[in-house]
Amino acid sequence: MAFCADLHGELLGNLTGSTSGSGKALAELLGEPLKDYRDRRAALWDGLRFLSRGFLPEDLRLRSVLLRTAAMVWETFREFRRRRGLLSFDDMIRVAASAVRGSGERARTYRDVLVDEFQDTSPLQESLIRSVAGEEGRVFLVGDVKQSIYRFRHADPTLFGGLIEGSGEGVRYIPLQSNFRSRPALLGHTNDLFGRLWSDGVSSSLRQPYEELLFPDDGALRARREETALPAVTCLFMTPSEEDGRKETVGAVRRRVARALAGHLLNSLGQPVWDKGQGAFRPARWGDMAILVPSRTSFAALEDVLYPEFGIPTAFERGKQYFARGETRDLLSAVAAIANPGDRAALLAYMSSPFSGLSVDQAMTLLGREGADSDQAFPEAATRLDELRATAVCGGLYQALLLLLRDQSFLRHMPAWGRRGAFANLRKGLDMVRTYEAAFGPDAAGCAASLSAMAGRPGSVEETASLSDDEDVVRVLTVHSSKGLEFPVVAVMDLNNRPGGGGGTEVLLPSPLLGVGASSYPGAWSGEKNETRRLARFLEDGENGEEWQRLFYVACTRARDSLILCSPCGVEDDVPRPTPGSWLDLLGPNPSILEEERSAPTGRGPEDGPSGRTIRRVRPPRPDLALERLSATSYALFRWCPAAWRMKYRQGFPLVWELPAEDAPGGADLGSLAHWVLARWDFLPQSAERLLAPESPPAYLPGDLRPVWRSERSRDALGQWLHTFAASPLGLRLADLAVRKALRRETPFRLSEGGLLLTGSMDLLWEEEGTVFIRDYKITAADLRGQRPWEPLYDAQLAFYGYAASRLFPGRGQDIRLVHLREGREGAPFTPEGTWEDEGRIIAETAHRAAQGPFDPVTARCSDCFYRLDCPFVSEKGLSS
Repeated sequence: MAFCADLHGELLGNLTGSTSGSGKALAELLGEPLKDYRDRRAALWDGLRFLSRGFLPEDLRLRSVLLRTAAMVWETFREFRRRRGLLSFDDMIRVAASAVRGSGERARTYRDVLVDEFQDTSPLQESLIRSVAGEEGRVFLVGDVKQSIYRFRHADPTLFGGLIEGSGEGVRYIPLQSNFRSRPALLGHTNDLFGRLWSDGVSSSLRQPYEELLFPDDGALRARREETALPAVTCLFMTPSEEDGRKETVGAVRRRVARALAGHLLNSLGQPVWDKGQGAFRPARWGDMAILVPSRTSFAALEDVLYPEFGIPTAFERGKQYFARGETRDLLSAVAAIANPGDRAALLAYMSSPFSGLSVDQAMTLLGREGADSDQAFPEAATRLDELRATAVCGGLYQALLLLLRDQSFLRHMPAWGRRGAFANLRKGLDMVRTYEAAFGPDAAGCAASLSAMAGRPGSVEETASLSDDEDVVRVLTVHSSKGLEFPVVAVMDLNNRPGGGGGTEVLLPSPLLGVGASSYPGAWSGEKNETRRLARFLEDGENGEEWQRLFYVACTRARDSLILCSPCGVEDDVPRPTPGSWLDLLGPNPSILEEERSAPTGRGPEDGPSGRTIRRVRPPRPDLALERLSATSYALFRWCPAAWRMKYRQGFPLVWELPAEDAPGGADLGSLAHWVLARWDFLPQSAERLLAPESPPAYLPGDLRPVWRSERSRDALGQWLHTFAASPLGLRLADLAVRKALRRETPFRLSEGGLLLTGSMDLLWEEEGTVFIRDYKITAADLRGQRPWEPLYDAQLAFYGYAASRLFPGRGQDIRLVHLREGREGAPFTPEGTWEDEGRIIAETAHRAAQGPFDPVTARCSDCFYRLDCPFVSEKGLSS
């Protein structure tokens, strides 16, 4: 042993990264630079030297003291549980095993025992299994040693491995290699990688060779499973950029990786994925995608990017940003306003939240020294707050918040996919208030201060997971939590992390083999350095590294159709250098994986992000893939900006219609109310007055239009527009047509074009002397700052109507125009640049592009875009306009 220590130490000491021919040859043979090889195995020298000399007296003395101390603490804890009548999880297993092994009524064994996930069994659990089976029982153990990832719960895969190696002595081993989850191409990548990593066994203590995953022996099914445009494996790896001598931080690189991943997920939406239940392909939904991370520390970059920048609906498994959530901040604002009546800042925060029922514009009138008094300006909201304060005084803050949340209309301000999680987080806030009051009594001010202090400690409270299986969101969860799950599209994030934190500065380190390792002795004992901690760390790192590989295997095998590997990567001398022992390092020096090209896949366009290294595989277009249905509004928006179309129609992002002329009433809500009124109006001034009478809204007015109807400013503006329109030549003409019942209002149409269904609704339609007249209402100003920036958007919509009319009314002339309600006049007739057949071809091409992409933003239109305030792609010029 001493000879081995000396030899190994001398060998390691001479590996200094020689650049000689022999040094380069040795580095190539080892598969890594000589210095890295030496540093990675330095602890082995310490271990061999320790074993050659054995334990020093100080080692044994310290070990004895520590073990006796641990035994004393454990016995104290055991007595505490006994006196309180408490059982830990291990207690329950131990007592159950003892009861089964005993005698009497509780003693019972079973003839057949089936155990699933046996690779995650601990020795204590294994003893219970043996006790239940008895001496005569047969035990069926199902598991996969390659998926043993719960060592922190004392799972011991060698229990399974030992049985496999000892098969034949009353043990029969049946390998289950058929994989019904993943497509053949994905299985091929998985087998190539882990077959190389585990050619000599899954670990040093599990010597059985890697068993390949096999696709079922069905040639037709094998061919069908590959009929998807999604790549089996995609790699998105980026290295830090450097600008003005400053190197990009890992966090910044991680956000760039998250943006590249977001773009890939957007392209995957709607692509064919395999439905196991139907045995066929179907379009991918958000719920078909998952992002797996090694630990929840990877959540931050994804939380900053996926929904805020790209609008991707995302749910995080027990995220750490509870107090950063909008609904939590709103609840804290309500708590502060209830508990501190004299705090004007708290009052303003509450009035700006959805709980108050006020719009943001209304709440803004309270700001500043000259701000309106809330009691006078908004008496209903002020009375509501007073009621909450009175409830808090009489029944406590918890009762006041229950009253606040009884009206759940505030959930309308949230996207549908986020409402369940938001309400669960609010309930968690209520639970914290109830816990505080149970401990300290109904002290509203004290509770508000306590919650504020907790909010100042990021990560102190976990979010509440409240997802159902049918929730259409991208799930972000740890690899450990994904065990037993599967998804058509799986992304694995942060491959460059190393296992177990890679060390630490703790003086003591528990060790299953040594008991405990220490870096030093108590000062009064000896001045010598204690080597046992380094040895314990070396042994622990070996076990952690092997489990880290198995964790990566679990992550890769969750995917059914497509696996995306994405991560920052270190760089040294302008060469990518993964962290030793990381998953990225496990991929090896494979040029097809670490090959790089310059790009900037950021959410705001290529001009906004620092250049970095990444790999992007472009999906080839499929001529047979197109939308099944296309509406006039959808078509016009795609022609205006594909990125905006993707956010609204594929992501469900609630884009808010904003008029460039912000000093005038407008917006989507007022436009919807105008269309509702126009569909029922006979174009006479007195009829408009009755429809817009301020006493009360018509009983048949839809509920979602009532808030804008109650806005006196909006109602007055609409009334003025209608009076102006009624006096115009077009208004007089329409009034006559209405009397003769020649008008068709909001006329829907459905037109099938070679598998593509064209749909829409024409605001006004009538026929005169062989001509079809079509009018489309718009409340947008006819001219904005002397220009017509909206013209391409509306022209595309009119072109869609015109093509549909050419097919629905063949051989007739067409007169298609906009009606500008603000000015009370109609625009010029729309004329296509070519023929209506040409427009039909453009519509068909758009249906193909909308199904496959690309979805590039048209940044030249940002400054005039109605959606610019909600768009992550908007240019700085657009924001400042």
